[in-house]
Amino acid sequence: MDTVPEHQRVYKTCVYPVACIIVVMYVDNNGVRHNCWELLAEFEADVAKDGRIDLHREGDMSSFLSVRYINNTQTGEITADQEAYIDTLLAKYKMTNCNPTKVPLKPSVNLHEIAARLPLTPHPEIVSLYDQLIGELMFISINTHLLIAQPVNALARFMTNANSELYVLAKGVLRYLKGVKSRKIVWCAACVKFPFVPCEIYAYSDASWADVVPQRKSSLNYLIFCNNAVFSWKSSLSFVLAMSSAEAELIALCACAADVAYCRKLLNELGFLQLRPTVIHEDNVGAKQLAESGNFKGRSKHFELRWRFLQHYINRVIVRIQAIKRDLQLADVEKMATPWLTDAGAGRRLRWSLDIVERCSVQWAEAMLG
Repeated sequence: MDTVPEHQRVYKTCVYPVACIIVVMYVDNNGVRHNCWELLAEFEADVAKDGRIDLHREGDMSSFLSVRYINNTQTGEITADQEAYIDTLLAKYKMTNCNPTKVPLKPSVNLHEIAARLPLTPHPEIVSLYDQLIGELMFISINTHLLIAQPVNALARFMTNANSELYVLAKGVLRYLKGVKSRKIVWCAACVKFPFVPCEIYAYSDASWADVVPQRKSSLNYLIFCNNAVFSWKSSLSFVLAMSSAEAELIALCACAADVAYCRKLLNELGFLQLRPTVIHEDNVGAKQLAESGNFKGRSKHFELRWRFLQHYINRVIVRIQAIKRDLQLADVEKMATPWLTDAGAGRRLRWSLDIVERCSVQWAEAMLG
């Protein structure tokens, strides 16, 4: 980034063309990121003059809401992890010396069969412990460990009638976290490789059609990346029943596009202008063609009105759908553990995918270009 000569600066301590301050607020937890000390002093003076909020400096913002953020001022690299919080949970549940597992939830686990065995009157103590643990796991899944999002989402469906069997499965997710607690999400604009562009977002969207029994709802997953790492993701059930795999993928695409539109507005406000349409990678050709053409006819006419807005986003050059092979579909790793995770070759694919999700390796870019 270009620096401004000292005699041309509006604020003497700010060497950048733009002086900015970003205020982060969550209930009574407040944080400030800035590149100009004079601007920070002005902000504190204005708040003090107003008199309604009493602000105190408590040090650097290396920890915020149990997430550790480390900023390398030389390279611009920012990392995020929750290793300390995971250690606290392991100690709380007396699992500090437990053996870690390779996957959050084994492919052989059948939650539908477990649900059939649930008691009509669950034990209140088990339900309370289960609810607390699921809430803590959710907090981790939405902040730093996206790979537990799907199993935690599935286990959260039994928070009102959990039994000891489900409680053991939830603790199994914590055992998995022990093995990956040191893993960090790393954002660094200087490490961005072609075909990607620094500060420009891109996304991956995927769905599993009718995989949740007995309701036969579909799971949707999407990841949104910026500067070599994921920063927004979601794994949940679709809120309507999909009549085909293309419709399930279209539902996931729409959820992803809505989040992309919000992220674009936020980044534009922060000064990171999104000058090109955001690319959403999709491995279902039928969903891609429906989104681009808007040709909802015959068997696809029933979801025309609900998903028409996606075509408007494409026409307004907000998003662009790009077809990719399933092997390069990063949103696939956010799904619940499936049998392909158990063999050696699939294990290599999983480790490769994890590396992409958190660092977006150069090898992936080469494979995509090839």
